[in-house]
Amino acid sequence: MAVIGRYGSGKSSIANAILGEMMHEGEASVIINGSLAYVNQKSWVMNASIRNNILFGRTFDSDLYNKVIYYSCLKSDLDILESGD
Repeated sequence: MAVIGRYGSGKSSIANAILGEMMHEGEASVIINGSLAYVNQKSWVMNASIRNNILFGRTFDSDLYNKVIYYSCLKSDLDILESGD
């Protein structure tokens, strides 16, 4: 299973609910059939350009790169940077 969404859309909340770490109102239950593993995501940045942090060693493909910028909602952030990405 994959949970995908924009920043602030509730991805962490659904994970916390499944793990039983979120308070809820009313009647709710989670039934897990099998095993469950959770690996927390840790953010970090390489000491490199923003573009290199996005490419992470891959060859530059402008079409793919622009899709990544669009879908991760980074365009407005990059627009305000003097040197861009």
